[in-house]
Amino acid sequence: MMRRILIPCLIFLAMMAFAVSSASASSPTISPSPLNGPTLVPGNYCISCHLANDPRLAAVTEWKGSIAREINSPCPAATSIHQQLYYTERMLLMIDRAQASVGALPAQSQAQLENYTQLYSRQLDEPVTSLAAFTTDAQTTRYRLNKIYTSLNQVAEAAKQRTIFLWAGVVTLIVLGSLVWGLYNTRAFRSGGTKRPPSLFWRVIFILAVLGLFTLPILRVPAAEGTTPTTEEQTTQSVLDTANRAASAADNVQARAWMLSRLGKAWNETDPAQAQSVLGEALGSVQQARENENALWGQSLAVQETAVGISIDMEKADLIAVNLNAARARNWSLPLIAVEWNTTDSTRAVELLQAEQNALSSQTGIYRDLQLRSVALAWARVEPSQTASAAGAIQDAFIRSWTLREAAVITKDASLFDLASEAARQIADPVQRARALQEVAAASGDKRFFDEALSALNGVSGVPLAYALSDLAAASGDVTLADRIDPAYPDARTAALLQLGKYQLAWKSASAIADPYEQAHAQAAIAGAWGNAEAAMQIKVPLYRDLALRDIIRKTGNAALADSIKSPYYEVQALTALGQYGAAIQASNGLGDSYPLVDLVAALSKKDPQTALPLVDKMTGDVDKAAALRIIAAATGDQTLFEKAQGMALAARVSGDVLAPSEASLDLADSFWMVNPVDAQSALRQAYETAQRIPIK
Repeated sequence: MMRRILIPCLIFLAMMAFAVSSASASSPTISPSPLNGPTLVPGNYCISCHLANDPRLAAVTEWKGSIAREINSPCPAATSIHQQLYYTERMLLMIDRAQASVGALPAQSQAQLENYTQLYSRQLDEPVTSLAAFTTDAQTTRYRLNKIYTSLNQVAEAAKQRTIFLWAGVVTLIVLGSLVWGLYNTRAFRSGGTKRPPSLFWRVIFILAVLGLFTLPILRVPAAEGTTPTTEEQTTQSVLDTANRAASAADNVQARAWMLSRLGKAWNETDPAQAQSVLGEALGSVQQARENENALWGQSLAVQETAVGISIDMEKADLIAVNLNAARARNWSLPLIAVEWNTTDSTRAVELLQAEQNALSSQTGIYRDLQLRSVALAWARVEPSQTASAAGAIQDAFIRSWTLREAAVITKDASLFDLASEAARQIADPVQRARALQEVAAASGDKRFFDEALSALNGVSGVPLAYALSDLAAASGDVTLADRIDPAYPDARTAALLQLGKYQLAWKSASAIADPYEQAHAQAAIAGAWGNAEAAMQIKVPLYRDLALRDIIRKTGNAALADSIKSPYYEVQALTALGQYGAAIQASNGLGDSYPLVDLVAALSKKDPQTALPLVDKMTGDVDKAAALRIIAAATGDQTLFEKAQGMALAARVSGDVLAPSEASLDLADSFWMVNPVDAQSALRQAYETAQRIPIK
């Protein structure tokens, strides 16, 4: 009898454990980035640190290794961009794994997924103009992809619930069967009793109670927790929000000053008086930024004092305070203004740079060094003899070496390379010392610095060494350095071999990359550079397979590969590169993002602008429409189209980039100087008026 009762109980306990574990199983989560992030706060615009023609700006989204490479990166903006791409890849990988477990999505959801994936493709393609804008786009993409992932989780959860109900029913039958069996075997003991058996109603109630016991874990809905912020919390949040706006406004002042200086230079040839006026306004913006420095310092103290005692608020306050201090310490637009002013009044440009250099002499810190770097590079264009003096005052050895190296290229003064190498030798961190020396070697052509860079890596090991060797191998052209990379970091070796042009070896190395998306991304870069369609077809992730095929078509002109591309985004780009414009227009019906249409419009406008015009209506973003209308209007000289292009340039607003409408209007003006100078002046005036409306308070 005990055995008959014990067996059903054990089955019951096992099924309860299965039900609870199934109901509480958690979904995959994004792993934290394995970075030791730099403390330097990145600027929103790369021009605040880099030269406008820095080749690294155009290649920032290219694959050069996994996210672990950022442990060696001296650029916090590039690190942030790579993190955003990595997080989006993680979301796509989670969706792939969820689909593998629950099956294909419904047709409508699958179409949405393809459209959202094209947003990621755009981030890989489009030049980065603003860090905040790029981050916003990446977050928006992940937000939309998360909707797809949530729906897949709901499907998986529904399947789990069905399984639990099924097993609950089976176990209920087993329990009831065991009870019936027990009652049957104990009938002899009950035969003498006079108590009536339970009615059918109570038997049904008992069965439902047993079934409910097993299904309770999935039927119970936890109560939603609601929190009401206290008055103190609301006050703290208000101070944090005000400080955030102050930091954004400070950056906007610098951005507006830079834009006004560019507009002044553009006006100089046709209206020198207007150019002087606009350049004067640019300096006025710089002065306004200086006047706000004390207010920013006060905001920095306020956020820290307000958040005292609350750990999470203190963390937020510290981040905001760092941003405020960075905005207060950087006056990055002034050297750029001096360079623009040099075309109209070189004496005034010299005065501006000299005054700024004198003002920086009494300051310290990383942002002072970055400001001196900008001043030194401005001197290289305005008065080269002053460059070495300004760069020599930079205290940080890495920034000093970086500055002297780029100044040597601008001025063609080889002696600055020697100064750059001397500064590089003073860098304490061996990895950054090696980086500085290898860049001096690449810029100067003096191969001795490559050997010195390799020697600097003595004693370095692990992740930093792997990626330092990868960079050094690519820069020096020494394939033996790639062979010295630890096999534990196949992506580092793959990146080196790819940049060395050793495509066969790079492809073999990429097969050892464990992460499926990282591997596919590397293989797409290899196949595209290699021009190897057979290799591209082996890529398992469809997104990167299509990307590789597009690059191969652009490189080889192999039209037979176009049919193998499944993504409308890459198909339109490939067909445009092949000159098959009719097929590209037809393929554009499946686009979820209109960025490929800009290139298609540009190609069509050279032959048939009227055919290109209807494509503008297919575009989803005002920025794309502004670019397309500008191209068509310049090709046709049509006044009506110019007016539409001008209106669309004004509407080309981008979250995180306050300069977007002014940039679009300035591009329109640049396109029309040879077509219609009057229209060009009108577009330039609009760019000026838009710049004046940039929020700075």
